[in-house]
Amino acid sequence: MLEDILEKLRRELLTRAPLDALPESLWKRIGALNTWGTNAIEGNTLTFREVERLLLEQRSVSNRPVPDVLETIQHEAAFRGLVLRRSQRIRMTTAMEFHESVFRGILPDAGQWRRINVRITGSKHTPPRMEKVIGLLAEWEEEYAGRDVRGESAFSLGAWMHHGFGNPCPDVITA
Repeated sequence: MLEDILEKLRRELLTRAPLDALPESLWKRIGALNTWGTNAIEGNTLTFREVERLLLEQRSVSNRPVPDVLETIQHEAAFRGLVLRRSQRIRMTTAMEFHESVFRGILPDAGQWRRINVRITGSKHTPPRMEKVIGLLAEWEEEYAGRDVRGESAFSLGAWMHHGFGNPCPDVITA
């Protein structure tokens, strides 16, 4: 099922049309797939079909946690908002604003730096201590700017950014 979705998106994106020229139907499918994948990694319990129902069909889903539904709707809206910001430089504050947009009304610390140390259940990776996060993300921001100025390809830069943001540590940031 997902391979069919990805193949359709791939074919449509290969038109290399400007982002503004992409059809609304394509934006909706990209937004739904991005939202489902991103939220699923973070523990959201909605299935891809339920996300499609919410975002593409604009229909409700029953017996699902309200925070998961709200996160899905807000994530898709924030994702669409990123297109409007594409000419702006990506900064640490961009990430915080995005976090606030997605988790407003769900998490009490939406849009704020974490003030506690965290662990990821089932993972060998240990996130950086809370007191190191701001400095590491400042390095991430600086490295991103340099890579962007040097003209690194969008896919390579995007992959590096996602990995570096999700795993902020000096060896990832400077890799």
